[in-house]
Amino acid sequence: MIVMSNDPIELVSAWHVEPTDMYDFNGGQFRIEVKTSASRRRTHHFRLEQLQAPTGSEALICSLITERVGGGATVADLVTEIEALIADRPDLVVRAETVIAETLGSEWRSSAHVTFDREVASESLRFIPVADIPSIPVEALPAGVSNVHFEVSLGAVPATSFDDLSTKGGLFAAAVPA
Repeated sequence: MIVMSNDPIELVSAWHVEPTDMYDFNGGQFRIEVKTSASRRRTHHFRLEQLQAPTGSEALICSLITERVGGGATVADLVTEIEALIADRPDLVVRAETVIAETLGSEWRSSAHVTFDREVASESLRFIPVADIPSIPVEALPAGVSNVHFEVSLGAVPATSFDDLSTKGGLFAAAVPA
């Protein structure tokens, strides 16, 4: 998403501090959680809390299809591209490298050899408001139930247009493809 965006500096600035943060990108009023699917079914795993934006904020799910192919882009390729896009901001280059290292951890070496189809990822990019995603009502949870995780197919859930995201401004406008 960062490589495709029209404002990678804004996105890297908003990129999470901890891999366990609720949303991958936090721009104050606007939040974005990136979900990928290795199948074209566009099915993603969620924590219940991710589908409940904090009061006064809006949250989107950025849904991408990450299909493996020979000769595609690796994580290392994407890191190199991100670094080139934000090269004028050495502080953000360090931030990006830190987030990537903390997110991938020991998976870094194995992920360096896996290649993905960039065209499929680019064509599949969708932004879906969390309020439109089918979910479990919090009030329906039995007392004492927490840490709820579930899977949702987003194939039939309408995406927000890039024009609408651009109009909202901030983090949402920054995420729109260039």
